[in-house]
Amino acid sequence: MTSKAETDLTLFFHPRTVAVVGATDNQNHGNYFLFKKVLARAAVENATVYAVNPRPGLKEIEGAPVVSTIADVPGEIDLAVLMVNKERIEQILIETCARHPKFVIVFTAGFRETGVPEDAALEERLAQISRDSGVRLFGPNTNVNALDLPEPARAEARAGNAVRPPRPSGRARRGARGRHHDLGPDRERSRPSSGRLHRLLRG
Repeated sequence: MTSKAETDLTLFFHPRTVAVVGATDNQNHGNYFLFKKVLARAAVENATVYAVNPRPGLKEIEGAPVVSTIADVPGEIDLAVLMVNKERIEQILIETCARHPKFVIVFTAGFRETGVPEDAALEERLAQISRDSGVRLFGPNTNVNALDLPEPARAEARAGNAVRPPRPSGRARRGARGRHHDLGPDRERSRPSSGRLHRLLRG
């Protein structure tokens, strides 16, 4: 029987602590804009965000404290967001899962969708790492659509009013095209025609 802990997505949608690996203060880098989107949602949730960046002397990014590695993030991590290149993602996921976050989002692309067997094999290794660690993985090759707020909620947030996002519907959007996929805990993830895989895995 699936336990409540296995099916509860509360801390995915309403995290208390978020670690973002690959956050940068380089305003010409795509990760900077992704990080700001995470910060905006975290502000609504009153969540604490840690930017993980090993650059010496970097103390904060957009007001978020910087740590060198995810091992340096204090306390428990509800949500880890990984924004690193494909060559580093396997090791970074291993280090992340060692902290036992409740959920991990992987933005990194270039896996099963390429049609290259080695890339598909890497995607399977990521799934196995998370599965062995009991960490629920969202991705790879995803974006922050799952963290989006509807416009009325964004307006409330801009006005400084308290906002609670709508209850999760059990569906999410993946990849640049924003396709919807079932996040039911006991169902095989549906696959788009390109063969790309989108998962939210139980440990």
